[in-house]
Amino acid sequence: DDILPKIARAEYDIASLKEDLHGRLHMAIECHSCFQWLMPAIKEYQVGWPEVELDFSSGFGFEPLPALVNGDLDLVITSDIQPRGEVHYEPLFDFEMRLVMATNHPLANKEYIEPEDLLDQTMLTYPVQKQRLDVVKHFLSPNNVEPEKWKQAENTLMLIQMVSAGLGVAALPNWAISEFSRQGLIESKPLGKGLWRRLFAAVRDSEHDKKYLQAFFSTAKQQSQSHLDGIKMT
Repeated sequence: DDILPKIARAEYDIASLKEDLHGRLHMAIECHSCFQWLMPAIKEYQVGWPEVELDFSSGFGFEPLPALVNGDLDLVITSDIQPRGEVHYEPLFDFEMRLVMATNHPLANKEYIEPEDLLDQTMLTYPVQKQRLDVVKHFLSPNNVEPEKWKQAENTLMLIQMVSAGLGVAALPNWAISEFSRQGLIESKPLGKGLWRRLFAAVRDSEHDKKYLQAFFSTAKQQSQSHLDGIKMT
């Protein structure tokens, strides 16, 4: 706790002798559960890059990629690639989306979940447009399946509590639910043979090699590998 911050500060001071380490990092996060690992990563990042101006915008009420291209944002955490030449997608890690349910739910007896299993279910989701949800884009819509009901919850803890109470099922990243599974509060099953997604940090292509951005990529990957269960590093 004492020595490592001093080393990081010394490295920063030395690097600043040869280049300008000031910068701006205004970001949007298209992943509610990502705050779980992103906040510790940012805290560590600020130790080595205190002159970088940080700010956050919600990525749920607007389209963040056009804002990135236009210069209103500098980085977007997303799993949704929209190929365009002016955007660089830096891979962070791979994760599995799993269906979460109460331990006594009928689907808890299945080896894996098929799209048709959700026809009579209540899907619990974050307050995001349905077409932007991974479970919709990559599991339900390709199979023309629409759950019976939809309900929204503001955060991961609320979703887990509703699932545990039998109020519905939810599709969440494996790393976001691991602790709740260990506590026996919920059961989780693969979606199909396994719905794996990759999380990216999207930045403007003309800027992706800037030192302060490369340092952020490195810190985010290191924090994820150290603290998240079930992910695969890219």
